[in-house]
Amino acid sequence: MSRKKPRYNWFIEPNNKETNDAVAELLGQNAEENLELSMPCSDGKDRDLWRVTPGVMRKMINNASIPWVDFRIFNQRGNNGQIRDVTNIFTKKKKRVRKGSRKKK
Repeated sequence: MSRKKPRYNWFIEPNNKETNDAVAELLGQNAEENLELSMPCSDGKDRDLWRVTPGVMRKMINNASIPWVDFRIFNQRGNNGQIRDVTNIFTKKKKRVRKGSRKKK
């Protein structure tokens, strides 16, 4: 008995106009069809989100180091699941070295 992988819908919430324009450009000619307005999210807030493919999401993540690129990533399991903020899954936290944390020989 094989178990089906869950299907996820992916969304991006741009935090500035430049990022919004970049997402629209990546989505191409039919970008407006992928704009979801006032989507209820798991934290109780309604958000305007772009529905994106995993490929578009990966391109945005790869460009996240560009200073003006600012967005959050959301996903939804199936078509009826809650829309959750999963930005932290895709962002790397930088390790900080504390002064005096090294052991002296």
